[in-house]
Amino acid sequence: MLYLGTGPESPETGAVQRNTMSGSREIALISKRTRLRTERLLTATAIAIMLTGCATTVRDSGTSTRIPWPSPASGPGRPTIDSTPEHAVTRGYSELAEGRTQKARSLALKASGTAQGDLLEHQIGLSQGASNLVPAIQEIADEHPSYAAVWITLSFAAEREQLEATALEAARAGAQLWRTGRWKDRVTELENRWVITRLESASQLLDAGESEQALETVDLALELQPDLREGQLLKARTMIELGRADDAEILLATLGGDTEATWLAGRIAEERNDWLTAMDLYESLPEDFPGLSDALHRARINWRIQHLPPYVQKAMASEELNREELAVLLVALAPDAEMVGSRPIPVLPDIVDLETQREILTAVRTGLIETDPLEPRFDPSRTVNSVQLQASAMRLAELVGTQSPMWCNDSPDMVSSSCISVPEKISGQFVVSLIVDLIRERVQ
Repeated sequence: MLYLGTGPESPETGAVQRNTMSGSREIALISKRTRLRTERLLTATAIAIMLTGCATTVRDSGTSTRIPWPSPASGPGRPTIDSTPEHAVTRGYSELAEGRTQKARSLALKASGTAQGDLLEHQIGLSQGASNLVPAIQEIADEHPSYAAVWITLSFAAEREQLEATALEAARAGAQLWRTGRWKDRVTELENRWVITRLESASQLLDAGESEQALETVDLALELQPDLREGQLLKARTMIELGRADDAEILLATLGGDTEATWLAGRIAEERNDWLTAMDLYESLPEDFPGLSDALHRARINWRIQHLPPYVQKAMASEELNREELAVLLVALAPDAEMVGSRPIPVLPDIVDLETQREILTAVRTGLIETDPLEPRFDPSRTVNSVQLQASAMRLAELVGTQSPMWCNDSPDMVSSSCISVPEKISGQFVVSLIVDLIRERVQ
């Protein structure tokens, strides 16, 4: 034991106590020598500590540590070596687990040149935070592809260096060779962290309208597990949202047909305004497929719109709708109403020369639009106001058997999210949306 004081255990002090005849002068002399020696020892100790602090070598902690990777001398496929170096590797791994890295390194040197000894040396470096170990461990794995412990160690080293693909591939190889729950669980943990969690994040980003970021995230997941069908379908969906229908179609062609792929193929057909193909695809899906009812209705109504006469297309594009155009849209988009109501048709001289005469007469006969109560006139060019539109929509709901729309007003009890606010200038597109929503309720 190093003694740095002047207490009873100091040899010099002991001599003073035994030599009672020497007097106080000798005591003072000895005490001075003791202080000088103590100061020199303290100075030397301080210098040693400073030099140690500047060194890069990690000293032994002497504290046991849980090492996540297996012993190089354990597990399936380990290369056969002589018993003496193998015993050294086993002891070295135990010393490493106890935190005695220098002893572990000394024992690893006794097996140097063997796969087990070299792997132990790399494990010691890994435990001390050494970097760039992956190439050396990979070399051992390439030389001994059935050596489970080296693949598992490579997985941890690659994870440390943020080489996700290498880490996951090595973990899978190790778990395939060493079929225990521990190493299978590690593969699952890495897949959940780097693949499944990213796919969940990408789906959330897509739902939030962040399609570009969603595609980047799903690509990161697919780099690690490119054959994951869930990820491929999500990527195809993201591409459709980005307007990359051709790329999505190429991807779907590699997946084969199932309900989700058929659904996405229908979405691609919609992007191309190929409503007939979209209808065929949607009609092949099970009736309880999520979102099918709306998608099928959308395809059918758009297919019908696509084949309407030019004057109907013109009415749809109108920025400020008149009565003639309103009649055209009501009859063209809700043909079933024509088969229901029937009223006497007055003679209307102001529509005789119009190509929309049939639609106007149908709208009048079914009560969708009222004529002038005083004169036999329709006033086809008169602008539609909110009162007229609301009356027509409510009559349409009655004819097709759906609930009448709820109109927004100034009442404080009105819930704005559940009511329809009619703009001051009523466009063709607004009326189309209103009619389509009414018909959709009937389909549902």
